[in-house]
Amino acid sequence: MQSTNEKGQFFLVATLVIITIIFSFSIIYISSSAPNSETANTDSIAKDIKYESIQLINQGVYNNQSFDSIEANLTNFMYFYSKAYPLYNMTFILENSTSPLVKQLKNSNAGILGSSQFSYTLNNVNVSLNNLIYTFNISKGYDFYIILQLEEGNETYIATA
Repeated sequence: MQSTNEKGQFFLVATLVIITIIFSFSIIYISSSAPNSETANTDSIAKDIKYESIQLINQGVYNNQSFDSIEANLTNFMYFYSKAYPLYNMTFILENSTSPLVKQLKNSNAGILGSSQFSYTLNNVNVSLNNLIYTFNISKGYDFYIILQLEEGNETYIATA
């Protein structure tokens, strides 16, 4: 009788060891596949900026404001975000079916990108930043796009919305 109880104890211990190993592998997999917090934060900020900017553009269109007035309001709004997040380089594209306006804010300093850094066709806008080309589709009416860049050490986090 004693040998059967020992066999049962052996299988019970072996089962617990196997379950522990499987659980350990699942924890390792989950932690290695989790997104980096800076990447997730950059994406979240880009989506927030785009949402708020579209609301600002819609308000300007609803109130029959000129393109220059909407652009000025949007630039002031982007200054606010650039001061709230000074480590980010922000590039935004505003288009109103005639020609796109591409502005870049680096540490709260704004500038309009030169024509060599962006080009546009009938259907899209191509923006070149840090040797990368971003292509955005143009549709009828107002279009707004944002590129956020965060450089930390040797890594650059980029989000577009």
